[in-house]
Order: sequence, then structure tokens, then C-alpha cells
Amino acid sequence: MNLSRRTIFSIVFMLLLAAATQYWLNEVDDGPPALVRSSEETSEYTLDDFVLSAMNDDGQLAFEVTAPRLAENPTDRSADIEAPEIVIYEAAEASWQVQAQNGWISHDAKTLKLQGEVSIRRQPSDAEKPVTTIDTSNMTVFPRRQEARTNAPVEIRRPGLILSGVGMRANLRKERYQILSNVRVRYTNLTPPAS
Repeated sequence: MNLSRRTIFSIVFMLLLAAATQYWLNEVDDGPPALVRSSEETSEYTLDDFVLSAMNDDGQLAFEVTAPRLAENPTDRSADIEAPEIVIYEAAEASWQVQAQNGWISHDAKTLKLQGEVSIRRQPSDAEKPVTTIDTSNMTVFPRRQEARTNAPVEIRRPGLILSGVGMRANLRKERYQILSNVRVRYTNLTPPAS
């Protein structure tokens, strides 16, 4: 195959132009531009009246967060959430409902930190299982692993039982709860034996 000098020159010129363009694009696109911020950082974006759905590794719904407002933290890509309501799913079924006054969600949606009158409630679909409610002032929830923990005072209520103490580790999937200190158990609605 015989190529003329003009054809060879055109090919070399196009390759050099493509290389120069690629170099320029790499230099220009070094991520987001550095923004000059005031002493009070502002959000890159905010969402109002939103629903965030997160999937598990199998592509099934793991949890949903609904809230009136979310504001992204530009330094670490996490987000602050006002009055979050969270539903944690197990086997495509809503298993835990979580509410708090404020929340924070990590950039990868693996960690939720909740503050201010945190309440977690399980309303099982199986009528034979009891309703479980957990109340505290702050809690860290790992929705994909269905785990929760707090170092604050906590109260766990089930029909006929109130368990309270300071600090808790919980496996929500297995419904296993560990109160860390100052544990108190109170039985309620006990019926006296028939005479």
C-alpha cells in the first residue's frame, strides 16, 4: 500500500491533534474546580421533599429515606437530613421504621447517624411476633447490615416488657439487643394466676 506524503502528513497531524486535545482535556478535568468558600461552607446541592432509595448487593431495595430536606456536605460528600423517616427492608418487605429529628448519611449510604428523639419500630408481618419499639436520643444505624448502636440512654419496649439502660448494640435482622450498662427490666400487664 503506497501512501502519499500528503496522506501521511494528514494522519500524523490528526494523531498529534488528538493527543493534544486529550492532554488538554486531562489538564482541564482534574475533578471539580476549587471553590472559594466563605467561612460557612455551603452545600453543593440540596433536595427538598425527597425519597432516597438504596439497593443491596443483590439489587433489591435495602432501605429508603424520606425527608423534607437534604443538604450535601461538600468536604466529604456526606449529607445532613432534616426529620428523616427511614424504612429498612428485609426480603422486599418493610421491617423497620425509623424516625429522628435530624440525621447524617455517609457518602456511600452505609452509615446513618440520627439525633433528637430517635425512634425505631418493627411492625412484623407475622401477627405472632411482637411489635418492638426502641427509643433514644441518638443512634448510628447501618441499614444494609441491619445493625444499630448508641451510647445514650435507651428504652426497648415489647408487649409486657420494658428494657432500659445506657448504650445498646442491636442486630435488627435477628432481633438481638445488648444493653451495655445500667440495665433495668420491667414487666408490665402481668395477669395474676387463676385461683
